Amino acid sequence: MSMAQQERGLKAAIIANEATKLAAIQAELDAADAKENALVNSILSQLNGLVAYKIANEIVSSKNGQADSFQQGNNTISFINSSGVLSITINSPSGTTSITVPSL
Repeated sequence: MSMAQQERGLKAAIIANEATKLAAIQAELDAADAKENALVNSILSQLNGLVAYKIANEIVSSKNGQADSFQQGNNTISFINSSGVLSITINSPSGTTSITVPSL
């Protein structure tokens, strides 16, 4: 094996070693990001749950003749409480859902 081939082999080994180190560092960073994102996603989920709870409570506790609507991002939730019937409509980018239930 010539000196040039030995140098190329050594350089290739050094590059492969550095690439392995960089991949390990990137994996550590990705894991840290995943943990951070998991926390952020969990907090956002909890906050969205609280907003949903508040809206549902407003709808369920509405009085006869009451109507209202709520906007959350690209979603609109509207309701009408009329003659013992609660009509709820949810408009979202994926479509519209209508629900009719007896009012309390």
